[in-house]
Amino acid sequence: MTLSSLYHYGDEVQRRIDEFVSLEREASAVYDSLPEEKRDAYFQLVLYPVHGAAYINLKHLYGFKNRKYFGQGRMIANDYLEKTKEVFTALKKETLHYNNTMAGGKWQHMMDDDIKGLPVSGKVKLLKLKPEKGSKLGVIVEGEGIPAHVKNDAETEQPGQSHDTLPRFNRYTKRRYFIDLFNSGDKPFEWRAECEDWILLTEASGSIDDGRRILVDIDYARAPKGAGVEGGILISGAGSEYLVKVSLFNPAEPNLEGKVFVQDNGVIAMNASNFDRSMDHGTAGWRTIRGLGRTGAALALMPFTAPTIKPGMANAANAPSVEYPVYVFEQGNAGIIIHAVPTHRIHEGGHLRVAVSVDGGAPVELEFEQAHEEVDKIGKINVLRNMMEGKAEITLSKGAHTISIFGVEAGVVLDRIFIDFGGIQKSYLGPLETVLVSR
Repeated sequence: MTLSSLYHYGDEVQRRIDEFVSLEREASAVYDSLPEEKRDAYFQLVLYPVHGAAYINLKHLYGFKNRKYFGQGRMIANDYLEKTKEVFTALKKETLHYNNTMAGGKWQHMMDDDIKGLPVSGKVKLLKLKPEKGSKLGVIVEGEGIPAHVKNDAETEQPGQSHDTLPRFNRYTKRRYFIDLFNSGDKPFEWRAECEDWILLTEASGSIDDGRRILVDIDYARAPKGAGVEGGILISGAGSEYLVKVSLFNPAEPNLEGKVFVQDNGVIAMNASNFDRSMDHGTAGWRTIRGLGRTGAALALMPFTAPTIKPGMANAANAPSVEYPVYVFEQGNAGIIIHAVPTHRIHEGGHLRVAVSVDGGAPVELEFEQAHEEVDKIGKINVLRNMMEGKAEITLSKGAHTISIFGVEAGVVLDRIFIDFGGIQKSYLGPLETVLVSR
């Protein structure tokens, strides 16, 4: 749980919360629509398992936010304290219904929401924040876990430190980033934000009791052209001012079209199933499996009897492959990192690996770190995180390239692919896809 990031890639923790809340509501809506005589069966087979998974996850996710926000002095930490208690109570209530009410109490003692010895069971650590007297504005920007400095505050500003700059906006990916405004005091206050006309805010003023999240976007047609455009957002409230810095990659050229994965904030990120072209060799090829992996689909080398290609021998003439078009703006050495669904070798003495080629050049072997016995530590870790990882080194010049991944050993199931120029931040799922957006 603690591997999930609050500050990178759109707040991974909040994304997971939103997905579980949506799932919970969808399952509840179906239950409410059913006639009375069908509700017990649905509750047993669908609603309780869905709600149980949601409440357990939300208990830990809300608790995680409570503790992190407590440490930052955000009064909204107390909201997450109450949310954690609510889902903890809801799970106990539904467990009692399952055991004592559903089907006339037929399944008494069948379910237990507090299994001793399991970390996911029981209560989580919660902290109640005592507010400061009056009002106090705080600002945290996406990409930083430390509150921003008050504008021109010489006492808090440290040489070489900056906690007030959003990730660089990019006209090719058109991603939005967030700014969190929060109150550390016991009184609400009014706030406002001022910025250049090409910087777009979901809100520019309002009142804050405990916290508010503002989304920042760019009007690319209005913004100045250039690779290093700079701007700022001046946020004021409760007697303080913060200047959030905005940087923008908005060159006039190149004009890219179609499916292409672009370099953005030091990384190119691709979902394996979102390939551009797939080429079989004989009966062997990469096959999409929906619902598998961390992204909704994974790519498996099939059949499991596909021949093994010796190290250093993979090429388009003897191995199936998939291709991904990429574009590099800032050339350099990079690490190619591939996340795969954790599997075990099929052939005795084999190694879970693929071969990676750039523009049809000599392939680079990439082997996944995986245990061959389930009791080994790395095997357990891979199962828990639903991912095994392999890394290799490549060099990419500026411009367009084609990344080919050859299937050389049956049993490999690809999930995500990253080309890291030094920009990957610590997180659970990794960077969002950096696919070209034409809006």
